[in-house]
Amino acid sequence: MNLLANNNWKCVVVESKPPHQRLSYADIVRGTFNQSATSVNSSNSPFHLGSPPYHIPITDFQSAIDHVLFNTEFFQVRKTLHKGYGAFASRNIDEGTIIMAEKPLMKAEVMTVYYEYEKLTKQQQNEFRSLAGWKILGPMPIAIFKTNRFEITRTIGGIFVRCSRFNHACHPYANCTYAYEKAGDLLVITSIKKILKGDEITISYTNVPSTLPENYGFSCDCPNCRIDTSQESKED
Repeated sequence: MNLLANNNWKCVVVESKPPHQRLSYADIVRGTFNQSATSVNSSNSPFHLGSPPYHIPITDFQSAIDHVLFNTEFFQVRKTLHKGYGAFASRNIDEGTIIMAEKPLMKAEVMTVYYEYEKLTKQQQNEFRSLAGWKILGPMPIAIFKTNRFEITRTIGGIFVRCSRFNHACHPYANCTYAYEKAGDLLVITSIKKILKGDEITISYTNVPSTLPENYGFSCDCPNCRIDTSQESKED
């Protein structure tokens, strides 16, 4: 869901904690964040969570020469050879660590995308347009919305700009999962296995890999899918 760059954002992240202190979704809603981090005060930011105890660390942005989009405490998003941008662990991450909690840039049904898009500020529209859109899904902004939306309800999708930068891997190769936390209006990304420094951080877009080309414009290259593709080629 990520091909184009925009490096003017901050993200909401939480500190990694020992297993007995790890944050739950309820902790996030209550605001159990690292109190020593720097708070976000810009009310125009889609990642603004209000006054403390919601906090984020300030991230250092690299130059475009390094092909780095942004850094967080847990990972760096940078250019890959074949998949646009990808997120890579900047430290070892334990299983069960919440690595990101993000508020939506916008929420919409497919029929209301244009209306909701026009309500965004100029900067927010630029952030929205920085995301990839699979062109066969419709004109912009429909294509961008369909390519990057995360399900909030059966009919409403949310655009979470930072979370859209995670690439796909099929189960059991995806190392993170995501869930929308209604009470806090947050998309929460949690590691489901130990992730080593340098590993790509991935989520699963779908349980049916054969739908990826139609819905996202690419085919999965995880080990299982590569084996299936190889077998199909031999049969042909």
